[in-house]
Amino acid sequence: MPLVPTFRFETWLRAPAEKTQAQPKTTARNRNKKAPGIARRPKAIFRAPLDSFHMDPEPKFVKELLSEESLRRTGYFDHAAVAHWRKAYRQMRPASLPRLSVEMGLAAVVATQLWHHTFIDGSLTELPAWTGSSTAATG
Repeated sequence: MPLVPTFRFETWLRAPAEKTQAQPKTTARNRNKKAPGIARRPKAIFRAPLDSFHMDPEPKFVKELLSEESLRRTGYFDHAAVAHWRKAYRQMRPASLPRLSVEMGLAAVVATQLWHHTFIDGSLTELPAWTGSSTAATG
């Protein structure tokens, strides 16, 4: 069985030119006229704005997850190194590759700490921890 039914394809081929509607041609020039601010801006990668986790005021849960006590409790990360990079991050030039790298690293630390809080030990922050399914599996 063909993907496109034959009768529809043949009908389209035989359609007179006056019945088909010409679509306006989209060119780079037309796009630039419609949105010059977007068309002329420099290229950038698409990513989530993670810097809000590390700027003042930071979310309470981030402060709790990256506290010395929480980092020592999980044992995944060195508190001194995390504290160093959190301070260094604020000194780096915005939108620079080094800052992006540190930002991604700190976001990974937050994500790992949050994972630990959610699934292993719910005492790292005031956020709720996972308690398992509320309904028993039947089978």
